[in-house]
Amino acid sequence: MNITNSLHAAIRYSHIGVGMVGLLLFWIPVFAKKGSKLHIRCGRIFVWCGYYIAATAAISCTWGLISPVSFAGVKRELTSEQLAALNGNIRFLFAILGTLMTWLLASLIMGMHAVKTRLKSNTGSWRVKLGFALSGTASGGLLLFGLTNAISGGGNAYFIPIVLGILGVVDCKTGLAYLKLPSATKMTWWYVHMECMLGSGVAFHTAFFVFGFSRLFGIQLNGPLALVPWLLPTAVGIPTIVIWTKYYRRKFGEEEGKVVEGVGVSGGAEVEG
Repeated sequence: MNITNSLHAAIRYSHIGVGMVGLLLFWIPVFAKKGSKLHIRCGRIFVWCGYYIAATAAISCTWGLISPVSFAGVKRELTSEQLAALNGNIRFLFAILGTLMTWLLASLIMGMHAVKTRLKSNTGSWRVKLGFALSGTASGGLLLFGLTNAISGGGNAYFIPIVLGILGVVDCKTGLAYLKLPSATKMTWWYVHMECMLGSGVAFHTAFFVFGFSRLFGIQLNGPLALVPWLLPTAVGIPTIVIWTKYYRRKFGEEEGKVVEGVGVSGGAEVEG
């Protein structure tokens, strides 16, 4: 095994292993008492798993986009048609995965920023700005990539980058709005933290359903059904985030701008999930 193959294997298997740990840990803070030691500790480990996943994904995606043949480890000679198909398939895949990586990174950074600062600053840290810049740029690029190929007859598969690109741009716009109005209500930081962490979970679950589910259960979806693993986590996650946010707004008495003084979580206080 040469150095390139060894590097590829190390990145791939460590990415999968840490990803599975993060996927399992994601559910503990979801159901644990908010602000409890279990919630905080498992949440922190999940965040660090997410950072590692983002780092290894960045390496793999950059490699795959720049040199698909090298990333795939193909040594034999390919015809021009085979080379075009290989380059197209790998770049299609990693354009989407690279965008999901920026979503994950931006969500993790913003989620932790919300907790640490309670969003008292209306500018955000340079990390937050960088995260949104990467996410917005990647999402816009993915949207353009999908539209260009769909118009040129690339097939139904290019609706995936179109939909994900639109969602990414909208989400980035929403995040920037939070930075401009961080103290819209007493508990805005709570909603932002929750939305970002759940959004990170969507990225983890998308990767699992696209790559892990079929291998674990031997289920291969074809035709239009092949879109399901890509879009299902987002289709479930977004309504869940909206519903849960509304639940906590009622819980904190902030529904439709109504604020109840003294209600909230700070300093490690616990609230039932």
